[in-house]
Amino acid sequence: IGYLRKAADMGDLLVVGLNSDESVRKLKGASRPINNQNDRAEVLSALSFVDYIAIFDEDTPLDLIKIFQPDVLVKGADYKPEEVVGREEVEDLGGKLVLIPFSKGKSTTNTVRELKKLQDALIKNRLKESIIVKQQLLNNSECLKNISLLADEIRTCLKNGGKLILCGNGGSASDALHFAGEVVGRYQRERRAFPAVVLNADVATMTAISNDYGYSEVFARQAEAHVSKNDVFIGISTSGNSENVLRAVEVAKRKGAVVSALLGRDGGKIAKKVDYPIIIPCDVTARVQETHICIIHILCELIETPLVMLADE
Repeated sequence: IGYLRKAADMGDLLVVGLNSDESVRKLKGASRPINNQNDRAEVLSALSFVDYIAIFDEDTPLDLIKIFQPDVLVKGADYKPEEVVGREEVEDLGGKLVLIPFSKGKSTTNTVRELKKLQDALIKNRLKESIIVKQQLLNNSECLKNISLLADEIRTCLKNGGKLILCGNGGSASDALHFAGEVVGRYQRERRAFPAVVLNADVATMTAISNDYGYSEVFARQAEAHVSKNDVFIGISTSGNSENVLRAVEVAKRKGAVVSALLGRDGGKIAKKVDYPIIIPCDVTARVQETHICIIHILCELIETPLVMLADE
């Protein structure tokens, strides 16, 4: 705006040549422009000292300059006079070129460059955080033992005709569905289908129970219907305190099932209620979920391979 105001003070009318989106892409790459040509033109038109805006598709505004024949051609001082397109045409007609110095720190290109650095740093930092959480898991002997014991319980359950029952909310609901998909379909090896039930999969049942009993009962009511003493029940809660998962855990325990949970933070209330708490001691939900899905994949491999080998025998 400062540049344009200075330019407006140099004549009676200010015409702004505006690169079209296609022109910007050719000059600065596929990630530019940040704002499309119509939005940029609208912002410029709102400035009281801008009289006309001319959008051009070419790499340079030379054709535009030939049409308008300005008395003053204004460019930023990042150009040398001999580099400015249209300078000779303007000067041949008695006009002049004026280069306006940059305002310190006011560069879109520099801003984009700094944002890109921040973006790259964020990517690396999030990957490092995820690695640190998994490294902590690798060093947590109690958690590793529970993963192994849970895999043993699931194998025994499936071998003896039981089923895996899962539930969670939000991202954990998606993890439960993912887990069941690997179990019922396959993870890495061809084998018979194993039974798995996801309590957050049936929208009609969930909404009916929520409407009649409240959302806190949405999994417990289904656990009462589906869980048997031959089953393994796994609740997933990044906080460890999801009330509906906790109540389902309590029902599954009463019915004699083996009960486990994938949890976060300190494990919350649920950790104290299950046989095999698998706790990711991290307060960042995204990092907990990433580690949960890693554990789910490990469990799928531990479940699948021994059972397949047994079937092959």
